[in-house]
Amino acid sequence: APPHARISLSLHTINAARHALLLVVGAHKAARLAQAYRQITTQTAAAASLPIAMVQPQRQWRWLCDSAAAAQLPTRLPSPHPPHRETTS
Repeated sequence: APPHARISLSLHTINAARHALLLVVGAHKAARLAQAYRQITTQTAAAASLPIAMVQPQRQWRWLCDSAAAAQLPTRLPSPHPPHRETTS
């Protein structure tokens, strides 16, 4: 079969984005999602062992997770990065 068309982006390019979106579905991802959340919220990118924890968007993360994937996350989640509010004058 021919290879699938794909786009590859460097970490530098991803980190230049204003927002990062993480979509996680399924109970089989719960432990890894909890590990990623801990790394993103408590460690520097240089100390991260998971590639997703090296992503540092300019403004904020957006996490979309079903309840099965989020089962091992803390009940109340602080934002890894505070929301950015744009103002106009």
